[in-house]
Amino acid sequence: MAATFIVKSLLITLFVMGFSLSAQAASLMNGQRFIESCKQSVASDNDELSPCATFIYGYLSASPYVVSHRTMPEGIGLRAFETRAPSRNSAIKSIKQAQYCVAFPLDKAVTEIEIKVAELDLVTGNELPETLLKNVLDSHFSCPE
Repeated sequence: MAATFIVKSLLITLFVMGFSLSAQAASLMNGQRFIESCKQSVASDNDELSPCATFIYGYLSASPYVVSHRTMPEGIGLRAFETRAPSRNSAIKSIKQAQYCVAFPLDKAVTEIEIKVAELDLVTGNELPETLLKNVLDSHFSCPE
C-alpha cells in the first residue's frame, strides 16, 4: 500500500515537473525568436540543428495533418483513393486527413520551411511559433484539393 502511494506521488511529481519544464521551454521561444533563429539557420552553413529546425521537426513529426508529397495520390488517383480506400487503416486515414504536403526526406522539408519562416515579418510581437509555422504551412505547403 505504501509502495503504491510512493509510486503515485512520484508519477504526479514527474508529471508536474515535466509540464512546468515544457511550459518554460515554450515561453522561451516566442515568434520573434523563432523567426530570428530561422534567419540565422538559413544564413549559416552549420550542420547543427537550430532551435528553429528543432521546432519544425517536432511540429511535423507530431502533426497528423502532414504527409510527404510522395504519399499523396494525384488527379484521378486521388479521387479513386478518396472514394475507395478503407478508412480504418491508420496510414490511409492520415493521408485522407492531410492538410500539408511537404518534401521527402523530412530534412529537405525542414530546410524549405525554415527559408519561408525566415522571410516572415512580425506584425505584432505576440505571435506564437505554432501560429507562424501554421501560417507558413497554409500559404506554401497545402496539399492539392
